[in-house]
Formats: sequence, structure tokens, C-alpha cells
Amino acid sequence: MEHYVSIVDMLGSTGHLDEALEFIEKMPLEPRIDVWEKMMNLCRIHGDLELGDRCAELVEQLDPARLSEQSKAGLLPVDPLDLQMEKEKNKPANKFLSNMTSQYRAGDTSHPENDMIYEQIRGLKAHMKEVGYIPDLRDVLYDIDQESMEEAVLVHSEKLALSHGLLTSPPRTTIRIMKNFHVCDDCHNALKIISKIVGRVFIIRDAKRFHQFQDGKCSCNDYWYPSIELAF
Repeated sequence: MEHYVSIVDMLGSTGHLDEALEFIEKMPLEPRIDVWEKMMNLCRIHGDLELGDRCAELVEQLDPARLSEQSKAGLLPVDPLDLQMEKEKNKPANKFLSNMTSQYRAGDTSHPENDMIYEQIRGLKAHMKEVGYIPDLRDVLYDIDQESMEEAVLVHSEKLALSHGLLTSPPRTTIRIMKNFHVCDDCHNALKIISKIVGRVFIIRDAKRFHQFQDGKCSCNDYWYPSIELAF
């Protein structure tokens, strides 16, 4: 259930409350109190009083002791500074990691830690090849040599974001990434392998769906709509 809460948090934190609610309603499991409590608090942050009240009622039904009359819906007047701090903490970006956010484009070299990010992703590529990884180059649209094509897919935005996340996050921390195009075939395969190598969970929201990569597998069961875009 924890990863469902994480997805609700990722959607709601960026202001997509309707999408977060739709995700909850379509969950294959009955939402537990922590899901509705997370949604309730997100409504508080973004000022949706009506939806917050609905979530509070569900929390109260599931556990009356959990919700006092004074904090119902988490929608009591709050200090404007506290509210602003919450919003700043949850600003949208390509990579979500604790309270840090960063944005990436394919082949981006502008990040202050660029050298470390590229060294990390190339090191991961070497480890992946040791366990049978073969770069999928079908999405490379340029007429270039094999080595250049492999470099092109290696520096896709989600791989750069993931590399930075692995460098800067505590062990076993879930890394969350959002992007506005589909995950390409190569990135999808690479992220599965990397999740197995490093023993971490990665949650990616692309243009079509959520992907949770864990222990060499993806929650979509390899059914998704791959992108034919090179630049992200």
C-alpha cells in the first residue's frame, strides 16, 4: 500500500488533485486510511476545501480517533508562511527526491554535478552489460554510428535524473521522476535492470501511466506505449 500513497503524494503535490483522486478510485485494492489521509492533507495544502472534507469523512469513518474535530480535513486556517513553505517543498519537477527537485533534458550537460552524473550513468551501463543488457537503438532517428547511437539513448532525461538521484539520495530511498513523453524502450528496459542492480524502487510518471520499477520488474508488466522521440 505504501507505493500507492507515494503515487498519490506525487500527483497531489504537483496540484493534480483530480488525477490523484481518480487514481485512488481505480486502485485494485480498497484504499486504506493512510491513502485518504494523504489526500486530505494535500487538499489542505492546495486549498480544495470541498474535496478535503470528503476525504476527512472517509478518514473519520475508517478511524474516528485518527481525526479530531479541531483538525478535521486538515483545513483549519493555517499560517500563510507555513502554507507557502509546503507549496515550495512540493514544486513540480522532472525528478522528485525528498525536498529536492531538478529538471533534465536528453543530453543535458548544464547541471552543476554534470561530470558525476555522466560518470555514474556510464558506470551503470557497464554493470548492465555484465548482466546481459543490450541497448535498444530502434528509437534513434539519426543516421549515426553504433557507438553514437548508444550514447544517444544513454543520456535520455530519465536516465540522467535517475543517475543524479542515486548519487544524492540515502540508501533504499524511492526515486520519483515525472516526464512529459513516453518512456522509450531502452529506458524502460534499463530502469528494470538498474532497479535490480542497486536494490532500489523507481516510480516514473510518463505521458501515459505510472511505472514502478523494482527488483528487475515494472508494474506495467511491460505493457506500455513506447515513445519514438529522441529528445525529451
